[in-house]
Amino acid sequence: MADDPVATAASNNPVAALALLVGFGQSGLDPAALWRSEPGTGPDSVRVFAWNTNSWNQLLGTQDHFYAFLKAKDADVYLLHEYQHVTADRKGKLPIDDLARLRREFPGYEVAVRGELVTLSRFPILRQPAVGPAGDLPPGADWQTEYKENKVLRTDVRVKGRTVSFYNVHMPVWNSMPDGLLSAAFYRHMRERFAPRRAQYAGLEADVAANRNPVVVAGDFNATAAMSDLDPLRDRLDDAADVSTDPYPTSWEEGGWKPFWRTDWAFTGNGAKAERYEFNEPEKLSDHAVQDLWVSLPENG
Repeated sequence: MADDPVATAASNNPVAALALLVGFGQSGLDPAALWRSEPGTGPDSVRVFAWNTNSWNQLLGTQDHFYAFLKAKDADVYLLHEYQHVTADRKGKLPIDDLARLRREFPGYEVAVRGELVTLSRFPILRQPAVGPAGDLPPGADWQTEYKENKVLRTDVRVKGRTVSFYNVHMPVWNSMPDGLLSAAFYRHMRERFAPRRAQYAGLEADVAANRNPVVVAGDFNATAAMSDLDPLRDRLDDAADVSTDPYPTSWEEGGWKPFWRTDWAFTGNGAKAERYEFNEPEKLSDHAVQDLWVSLPENG
């Protein structure tokens, strides 16, 4: 049998071996998942559904399919992103108003909206404190400003005597893939997006650090396991994938390929614990898989 070239290189080069060891945690691979038993859920579990809706179903499928898909999940809390439409060239964002149908399709749910983010909750929503740059917005800011600055929607929800904070997250994209890796526009876009992304991540990190409620943080972070943006959250909170049985969870596809990257994440902390977590098919309604998460909460309020 031929020698494994990677193993041979590592054995002949201690630096390469060290690089492989250090970099493994950023690969997205989780071999331990192969030995985990199929997780169960308790009777008091809260089901959370987080999803990038691909411009609120403007581009794929039908509205009837879209709403039937959402309702079939029967989640307690929905964290939805891209409550918006796009211009014909797909470079601009446009506000929409679908609240009447949302309330009709989800009777009994409370609805919170900020910019492109929508949270639906079966439980009472107590507060919606602004997070990060959104805290500096003046009252009555126009939708385009709300879209730009509101990338984290926090809702404090009363669940059976406990206040739980749900963070609905959609971080700005760090690149412009259509421009191509060899174009000047690609790298100009990266430079322009660095500061806004950093401000949103810093705002989220600070808010979570100061929050003593049980927390669930989920959404489209536009970051992979190899990117340092996620490190502070991964250090403070538990990655829901720690209970997954998928050794390589992925959530985003580009150009019609099967998902290769995980850009959608879910975290829990302060006593909230993931019981079950999985990515599921979006039924061709989006280029992002859906995050299905069951969470247990601490017994005392």
